[in-house]
Amino acid sequence: MRIARYLAAAGLGSRRSCEELVRSGAVTVNGEVLDSPARNVVPGQDRVCVRGRSVAPETLVYVVLNKPVGYTCSQRDEHAEHLVHELIPRHLGHLFTVGRLDRDSEGLILLTNDGAFAQTLAHPSHGVDKVYQVDCQGQFTPASQASLLAGVTDDGEFLRPKEVRLLARSREGCRLEVRLGEGKKREVRRLCRAVGLRVTRLVRLAIGPLQLGTLPTGSWRLLTVAERKSLQAAVEADS
Repeated sequence: MRIARYLAAAGLGSRRSCEELVRSGAVTVNGEVLDSPARNVVPGQDRVCVRGRSVAPETLVYVVLNKPVGYTCSQRDEHAEHLVHELIPRHLGHLFTVGRLDRDSEGLILLTNDGAFAQTLAHPSHGVDKVYQVDCQGQFTPASQASLLAGVTDDGEFLRPKEVRLLARSREGCRLEVRLGEGKKREVRRLCRAVGLRVTRLVRLAIGPLQLGTLPTGSWRLLTVAERKSLQAAVEADS
């Protein structure tokens, strides 16, 4: 196993960040300081240490969470009132989120200690679709839809959803389903603002083939083996 993959499996971050950790001289294998990530190790045989502390791959954990409004997707944030990790039992170990939802958004999010899986799934080049249900104030017209599908520029950045569908309409506003490929920061809110809509509720319903389903707000469950394989297949299909 490559040293960066070993360190990622030990919960020390993504493969890329673990490669940088090796280059910094913080990692030893059997007492030898490594200066390059081009090194294989044998789990259970080689002794790997980071800054003098022995590390080993953790049991890999994959968690599906229905994030409530008001929770921040960070390990630490002194300005946040609540963190998503408060909703996950401590016995599951050190987990990090795969991508993010902003504090005012809710719905499906993944947490894991598998750095390689997280990096692959979240990387923009793979473009795994994410589906959102969006409640807005303002009217959504055919012209609005055409404008969004053609793409808009916001703060110098080009934004374009894969799909936008009108689900419901009322006197005050509308409900949309928005499908994104890459997913830039606060992209759904920025898209809606570009056509005169103000988002009042934003829920992520799906990441690739993984569906939020009936999981209650604030609740979590473990990802099944079949779901993990289907996510991996989605990544490979978009590669």
